[in-house]
This record gives sequence, C-alpha cells and structure tokens, in this order.
Amino acid sequence: MDIEILPNRSGAVLHGLDLSGMLSDSMFQDIYDVYLDRANIIITGQAHVDAANYVAFCARFGDILAGVPSTSRQKKYAKSDVEMTEVPKYTLPDHPEVFVISNRERQGKPAGLSKAGLYWHSDLYYMKEPAKVTFLLSRTVPRSGGDTFFLNSCEVFDALPEQMKSRARQMRVRHSWTTGWSYAFPTRAPLSAEECALTPDVEHPLVCRHPESGRALLYPGALYHFENPGIALIDSNGNDDAGLYDELKAFALSNRFIHRHRWDVGDILACDNLSAMHCATSFDDVNELRELHRVTIKGAAPMAA
Repeated sequence: MDIEILPNRSGAVLHGLDLSGMLSDSMFQDIYDVYLDRANIIITGQAHVDAANYVAFCARFGDILAGVPSTSRQKKYAKSDVEMTEVPKYTLPDHPEVFVISNRERQGKPAGLSKAGLYWHSDLYYMKEPAKVTFLLSRTVPRSGGDTFFLNSCEVFDALPEQMKSRARQMRVRHSWTTGWSYAFPTRAPLSAEECALTPDVEHPLVCRHPESGRALLYPGALYHFENPGIALIDSNGNDDAGLYDELKAFALSNRFIHRHRWDVGDILACDNLSAMHCATSFDDVNELRELHRVTIKGAAPMAA
C-alpha cells in the first residue's frame, strides 16, 4: 500500500490495494489506522470490485445500515421496507446495503437518487445516532463536474482561535430535519407523516470527542450555503447564536482546509462522519451520467469533548 498525503491535512489517497479478495487483518488495520488519522481516505483502482466484495470490505468498519435511513424522495427506509422481498427504492438489485446515487434510468424509472449532498454536511447528522462512515464507490463519471469536496473537522477545530474554541464548547446544535426539509430540498416531495415521526428534532454537542482517536472536533452537522431554519446553535439557555454559526462556516470553508476530489472510475472514498464533512458538486446531468454506490456504517450518539 502506497500512502499519498493530501494537502490541507484533508485526507489521504491509498494506492496499490485490491479489494476483490479478503484482506489480511494486518493490512486492514493499516488501512483503518490511516482512516482514523486522516478522516477521509480515497482508495484508487477498484473498478473491478463487485458489489459483494465492496460490501464485505465496508462491513469490516462496522454494522451496515441497509439502504439509507434518510429521505430520498418521499419514502423513508423503515424496517418494513428492508424486510420486503423487493429491495428498497434506489438500492442496488440484490444488494439493499448499497444505495445508488445516479441520474441513470432503468426501464424508464430512476435507478438512483440523481441529486444528493450539494451542501456541506456529515451524513445522518440530523439523527440521534449519525453515521460512522460513508463509503462512495465511483462507477460512472461525467467528463466534467460531479466532484466531491471534503475537509477534516479535527483540523478545523485545532486551528480555531482560542476565543472561538471557548464559545463553541458552550454550544449545542439543534437539528430539525422536518423544519429544514423544504429549504434544503425545494424540488422534492413533502415529508410524509411517517417520515416526520422517524426524524424528530435532535441536539448534538458542537464540539465532540472522537470515540476512537480521542481528538476534539467541530461537529456542526451541516454548513448550508443558504438560510435554513432547520439548524441552530444554542447555548445552555436555549438562545440561538446565528453569528457564531456564520463565523464558523466562514472559517471552516476557507481554502486552507478543503480538498476537491476529481473522481476516476473505481475510486472509493471513505469519510469519517464525525471528523469529516463533504459536499458534492453539480454536473450536466442532462447529457452526462454519474453513478456512485454508497454504503453507510451505523454510528453512535456524538460525545461532548
């Protein structure tokens, strides 16, 4: 395995691996150690890996959430969906663990969710137990666009001025998926009553401690480029500090922390959803095709640092 360290302390690229077979425990531990240290890792050259091998590799990081336990269009993947004979919407046939992000159509119907993650976020941030890891495997790439930005939020926290660190440690983040839905996804159908019941409002510490690395990290969940009432920083008295949210957003989204990844077919991106954030970019989805296969690993409730 050859390790290429990315600029801005944003992650690492791993070359020379073959995930089509079972890795030894020592080799997997080497990969896992880089993941813990760098928050975002890209594993190149995996175009030949089939869905079964991909899922088997991802499962070594933890329990897989079948489908994606968040809204894709208007149907949330509840337990009843996963147990149906027919796989949930937007998942790979015969592999409900793999959620498809694609503008491709199959028999006149969408084969995947065509537009996803076009804002800075950590996956499932609005749940009581956010995702631990998100894996994305590139199957089809457009000629231009469709890139993915990412950053390491441990590095962001470390670089904060001491006064901002002190203020951030006093704050919690309140997420209301139902309130923010129409702002984040104005072109999608409204949430159903079932979906609203499955995504109650939650609060997380703004500054968290990573359960494995022990590093302190900034965990806003999402940094929207538009006004969204579904997210608020609140102090111990429940007062909203919109000014701090804007300050942190401006600080975190400076070029000093961000890497832009241009996909090649067969790239696998693994993002630690506590200590990393990512953001998709748009592309010509009328004339170009893009397909990513996502696997999500179950996480735990964030702990305050």
